Amino acid sequence: MNSHTKSRLQRFSEKSARKEQEDRVRDLSQRLRLPFAEHVAEYTRKDLDATEGFLRYLLMLESEPTSTLARQLLGRGIELPEPDSLDEPGVSRKLDEVIEGLAGLRTYLVHTDHLSDRELYERLWTETLNEDEYEFDEGMGQYQTTIDLIEDGSLESMEIYHRFYANELDRRSWNREHPGHVVPGVEPAPYDRDRHLPKPGF
Repeated sequence: MNSHTKSRLQRFSEKSARKEQEDRVRDLSQRLRLPFAEHVAEYTRKDLDATEGFLRYLLMLESEPTSTLARQLLGRGIELPEPDSLDEPGVSRKLDEVIEGLAGLRTYLVHTDHLSDRELYERLWTETLNEDEYEFDEGMGQYQTTIDLIEDGSLESMEIYHRFYANELDRRSWNREHPGHVVPGVEPAPYDRDRHLPKPGF
Protein backbone atom coordinates (compact mmCIF):
# COMPACT_ATOMS: atom_id res chain seq x y z
CA MET A 1 0.00 0.00 0.00
CA ASN A 2 1.56 3.29 -1.09
CA SER A 3 1.64 6.46 1.00
CA HIS A 4 -1.08 8.14 -1.10
CA THR A 5 -3.50 5.29 -0.44
CA LYS A 6 -2.67 5.27 3.28
CA SER A 7 -3.28 9.02 3.50
CA ARG A 8 -6.63 8.68 1.72
CA LEU A 9 -7.72 5.85 4.03
CA GLN A 10 -6.69 7.88 7.05
CA ARG A 11 -8.73 10.88 5.91
CA PHE A 12 -11.71 8.58 5.29
CA SER A 13 -11.35 7.07 8.79
CA GLU A 14 -11.14 10.53 10.42
CA LYS A 15 -14.18 11.72 8.47
CA SER A 16 -16.14 8.63 9.49
CA ALA A 17 -15.18 9.04 13.16
CA ARG A 18 -16.24 12.70 13.09
CA LYS A 19 -19.59 11.78 11.50
CA GLU A 20 -20.20 9.22 14.26
CA GLN A 21 -19.34 11.81 16.94
CA GLU A 22 -21.60 14.42 15.37
CA ASP A 23 -24.43 11.86 15.39
CA ARG A 24 -23.80 11.10 19.08
CA VAL A 25 -23.87 14.81 19.98
CA ARG A 26 -27.12 15.29 18.05
CA ASP A 27 -28.68 12.27 19.76
CA LEU A 28 -27.61 13.40 23.24
CA SER A 29 -28.77 17.00 22.74
CA GLN A 30 -32.14 15.83 21.42
CA ARG A 31 -32.60 13.47 24.37
CA LEU A 32 -31.84 16.36 26.71
CA ARG A 33 -33.92 18.81 24.65
CA LEU A 34 -30.98 21.18 24.34
CA PRO A 35 -30.03 23.22 21.26
CA PHE A 36 -26.50 21.84 20.86
CA ALA A 37 -27.34 19.91 17.68
CA GLU A 38 -28.27 22.94 15.60
CA HIS A 39 -24.76 23.79 14.36
CA VAL A 40 -22.87 20.62 15.22
CA ALA A 41 -21.33 20.36 11.74
CA GLU A 42 -19.55 23.68 12.37
CA TYR A 43 -17.90 22.50 15.61
CA THR A 44 -14.16 21.95 15.80
CA ARG A 45 -12.96 18.59 17.05
CA LYS A 46 -12.20 20.19 20.41
CA ASP A 47 -15.75 21.59 20.54
CA LEU A 48 -17.17 18.18 19.74
CA ASP A 49 -15.16 16.43 22.46
CA ALA A 50 -16.13 19.03 25.08
CA THR A 51 -19.80 19.12 24.05
CA GLU A 52 -20.16 15.34 23.97
CA GLY A 53 -18.56 15.02 27.41
CA PHE A 54 -20.78 17.73 28.86
CA LEU A 55 -23.97 16.22 27.41
CA ARG A 56 -23.07 12.77 28.73
CA TYR A 57 -22.50 14.36 32.13
CA LEU A 58 -25.91 16.07 32.05
CA LEU A 59 -27.64 12.88 30.95
CA MET A 60 -26.02 10.98 33.81
CA LEU A 61 -27.28 13.56 36.31
CA GLU A 62 -30.83 13.02 35.07
CA SER A 63 -30.62 9.38 36.17
CA GLU A 64 -30.28 7.88 39.64
CA PRO A 65 -26.78 7.31 41.07
CA THR A 66 -25.63 3.78 40.34
CA SER A 67 -22.53 3.46 42.48
CA THR A 68 -20.84 4.38 45.75
CA LEU A 69 -17.38 5.71 46.46
CA ALA A 70 -16.64 2.49 48.33
CA ARG A 71 -17.44 0.45 45.23
CA GLN A 72 -15.28 2.68 43.08
CA LEU A 73 -12.34 2.49 45.49
CA LEU A 74 -12.63 -1.29 45.67
CA GLY A 75 -12.66 -1.35 41.88
CA ARG A 76 -9.29 0.42 41.99
CA GLY A 77 -7.86 -2.22 44.28
CA ILE A 78 -8.17 -0.23 47.52
CA GLU A 79 -9.38 -2.50 50.32
CA LEU A 80 -11.66 -1.09 53.00
CA PRO A 81 -11.23 -3.14 56.19
CA GLU A 82 -13.41 -2.51 59.20
CA PRO A 83 -11.99 0.23 61.42
CA ASP A 84 -11.91 -2.08 64.47
CA SER A 85 -9.62 -4.48 62.60
CA LEU A 86 -6.86 -1.85 62.33
CA ASP A 87 -4.41 -0.66 64.98
CA GLU A 88 -3.55 3.04 65.17
CA PRO A 89 -0.64 2.99 62.67
CA GLY A 90 -2.73 0.78 60.38
CA VAL A 91 -5.74 3.08 60.41
CA SER A 92 -3.51 6.06 59.59
CA ARG A 93 -1.94 4.24 56.64
CA LYS A 94 -5.32 3.10 55.38
CA LEU A 95 -6.78 6.59 55.72
CA ASP A 96 -3.90 8.00 53.64
CA GLU A 97 -4.58 5.37 50.98
CA VAL A 98 -8.30 6.15 50.92
CA ILE A 99 -7.68 9.90 50.69
CA GLU A 100 -5.32 9.40 47.73
CA GLY A 101 -7.83 7.04 46.15
CA LEU A 102 -10.59 9.62 46.48
CA ALA A 103 -8.35 12.23 44.87
CA GLY A 104 -7.95 9.79 41.97
CA LEU A 105 -11.75 9.94 41.69
CA ARG A 106 -11.53 13.77 41.83
CA THR A 107 -13.16 13.73 45.24
CA TYR A 108 -11.63 15.90 47.96
CA LEU A 109 -12.16 16.25 51.71
CA VAL A 110 -12.39 19.52 53.66
CA HIS A 111 -12.84 20.39 57.34
CA THR A 112 -11.27 17.27 58.81
CA ASP A 113 -9.00 18.81 61.47
CA HIS A 114 -11.44 18.17 64.32
CA LEU A 115 -11.32 14.41 63.70
CA SER A 116 -8.57 11.94 64.57
CA ASP A 117 -7.43 9.50 61.90
CA ARG A 118 -9.60 6.80 63.40
CA GLU A 119 -12.64 9.06 63.74
CA LEU A 120 -12.29 10.21 60.13
CA TYR A 121 -11.81 6.70 58.76
CA GLU A 122 -14.80 5.45 60.77
CA ARG A 123 -16.92 8.33 59.44
CA LEU A 124 -15.91 7.59 55.86
CA TRP A 125 -16.25 3.82 56.27
CA THR A 126 -19.67 3.85 57.96
CA GLU A 127 -21.31 6.75 56.10
CA THR A 128 -19.67 8.77 53.36
CA LEU A 129 -18.21 6.00 51.20
CA ASN A 130 -21.49 4.09 51.19
CA GLU A 131 -23.79 6.88 50.08
CA ASP A 132 -25.27 6.67 46.58
CA GLU A 133 -22.91 8.29 44.11
CA TYR A 134 -22.53 8.84 40.38
CA GLU A 135 -19.67 7.17 38.57
CA PHE A 136 -17.92 9.65 36.29
CA ASP A 137 -15.51 8.86 33.52
CA GLU A 138 -12.69 10.83 31.95
CA GLY A 139 -14.69 11.47 28.78
CA MET A 140 -17.06 13.73 30.70
CA GLY A 141 -14.40 16.42 31.02
CA GLN A 142 -13.41 18.27 34.16
CA TYR A 143 -15.41 17.72 37.31
CA GLN A 144 -14.73 17.47 41.01
CA THR A 145 -16.58 16.64 44.20
CA THR A 146 -15.90 18.14 47.61
CA ILE A 147 -16.92 16.28 50.75
CA ASP A 148 -17.30 18.70 53.65
CA LEU A 149 -17.19 16.85 56.96
CA ILE A 150 -19.35 19.52 58.65
CA GLU A 151 -21.82 20.34 55.89
CA ASP A 152 -24.96 18.69 57.29
CA GLY A 153 -26.27 21.99 58.68
CA SER A 154 -26.79 20.61 62.18
CA LEU A 155 -26.22 22.74 65.28
CA GLU A 156 -23.34 20.45 66.24
CA SER A 157 -21.64 21.02 62.87
CA MET A 158 -22.14 24.78 63.14
CA GLU A 159 -20.55 24.76 66.58
CA ILE A 160 -17.60 22.73 65.28
CA TYR A 161 -17.19 25.15 62.39
CA HIS A 162 -17.17 28.23 64.60
CA ARG A 163 -14.92 26.63 67.19
CA PHE A 164 -12.21 25.40 64.83
CA TYR A 165 -12.60 26.85 61.32
CA ALA A 166 -14.53 30.14 61.15
CA ASN A 167 -12.77 33.46 60.75
CA GLU A 168 -13.83 36.52 62.68
CA LEU A 169 -16.02 37.82 59.85
CA ASP A 170 -17.97 34.54 59.77
CA ARG A 171 -18.42 34.62 63.52
CA ARG A 172 -19.73 38.21 63.48
CA SER A 173 -22.11 37.39 60.65
CA TRP A 174 -23.44 34.39 62.58
CA ASN A 175 -23.94 36.54 65.67
CA ARG A 176 -25.98 39.07 63.69
CA GLU A 177 -28.16 36.41 62.07
CA HIS A 178 -28.61 34.31 65.23
CA PRO A 179 -28.61 36.76 68.15
CA GLY A 180 -30.00 34.19 70.56
CA HIS A 181 -27.28 31.64 69.89
CA VAL A 182 -23.98 31.76 71.75
CA VAL A 183 -21.05 31.24 69.40
CA PRO A 184 -18.44 28.94 70.96
CA GLY A 185 -15.02 30.31 71.69
CA VAL A 186 -12.22 29.89 69.17
CA GLU A 187 -9.95 26.90 69.76
CA PRO A 188 -7.04 25.50 67.76
CA ALA A 189 -8.09 22.37 65.88
CA PRO A 190 -6.76 19.23 67.57
CA TYR A 191 -5.31 17.87 64.32
CA ASP A 192 -3.37 19.37 61.42
CA ARG A 193 -4.54 17.50 58.33
CA ASP A 194 -6.49 19.77 55.99
CA ARG A 195 -3.51 21.73 54.66
CA HIS A 196 -1.80 18.48 53.67
CA LEU A 197 -4.79 16.97 51.86
CA PRO A 198 -4.86 16.66 48.05
CA LYS A 199 -6.39 19.75 46.48
CA PRO A 200 -8.54 20.10 43.34
CA GLY A 201 -6.66 20.97 40.20
CA PHE A 202 -9.09 23.75 39.27
